Amino acid sequence: MFNREDVQETREMINPAHINRVLLFAHMGIGNLIMFMPAMRTFRNYFSGASFSLVTSRQRIGNFKDLVRDLIDEYIPFNGSHAGIIERERFVSSIKEKNFDLLIKNFLGDYNNLLGKLDVPHRVGHISSGGFKIRRDGVFNHPAVMKKDEHEIDRNMELCYAIGIEDICKDFRISLGVNERRWAHDFLAAYDINNPMVCMQIGTSKGSDWKEWSGFGDLAELVGKETRIALLGDKNAVPKADCIKKSTPSVINLVGETTLMQAAAILERAKLLVSNDGGLIWLAQALSTPVVVIYGPTDHTRTGPVGPKDKIIRKELPCSPCYRTPKDYYKPRRCRLRRCLSTITPDEVAEEVIKTMSNLK
Repeated sequence: MFNREDVQETREMINPAHINRVLLFAHMGIGNLIMFMPAMRTFRNYFSGASFSLVTSRQRIGNFKDLVRDLIDEYIPFNGSHAGIIERERFVSSIKEKNFDLLIKNFLGDYNNLLGKLDVPHRVGHISSGGFKIRRDGVFNHPAVMKKDEHEIDRNMELCYAIGIEDICKDFRISLGVNERRWAHDFLAAYDINNPMVCMQIGTSKGSDWKEWSGFGDLAELVGKETRIALLGDKNAVPKADCIKKSTPSVINLVGETTLMQAAAILERAKLLVSNDGGLIWLAQALSTPVVVIYGPTDHTRTGPVGPKDKIIRKELPCSPCYRTPKDYYKPRRCRLRRCLSTITPDEVAEEVIKTMSNLK
């Protein structure tokens, strides 16, 4: 295993003039991609003459194109751990034909056994460090060391430092198009919403219900007395959102009804987002919309919001957060109590939301 001192001594600069094609691996969620964007922008600025290709799952390409439209020249679909032998062989063959000069991969996703087969001369990636165990990390000839309790944005920047880039860009903002903003304007006008609005993300991504707080129904009733509320989320959360709509008819239920960028346009117009740990947190962050985030099993030090007006609500328990690294995958799923979430009451969240909104005036 490498250590930081070894990496610093063996760090090898890469001449930008020698890099024509860059391959980025991005098998990650929306929030992780936004936290990866500062490093992506830094690489793009440094290797300004190169073309950039991004590998991700087929179902994510559409959303990723909208988010990083100014950073990526080509999108390459690959189903990662779900890919069969034939698909993997075809993927390796197609990558070899493209003659990439530089490969970049962060700590998310276990594909290092594949990377060594791609014949890319320069390979930048995270190695086992900071409490994370990265399998087959010897594949990287430009290793990046992680620090314990490091925010994911900073952790991704270690990839830039690994090849000696010092001119760092920490910008993770996204830009919305005219059509998206017009859609949000017309939609909110139809509901006669001119005053401040709170958005709530209902549900979590598929398979991540273990980090979901169950109090949004009661919270909507409490906060709905103070301001209009729009519910956001994907189609997995439609039944829960429908229940909230029945108990609090004044809410605007957009769950499962918007594209990612339409949701972004609504968030841009919102006063505040209230959410579990999820991708919309970082969509709001990228639009400078303040957030109130409810954290339970997941590590708030790694993925928490970074804005000066943001608020994290969590309980200081000996067992929380239990999900810090991939090796903790089963801990929150096996927990039957989840006191880290169940002891957070709608009243205390509503109080924080109303106080935060008041401070934003």
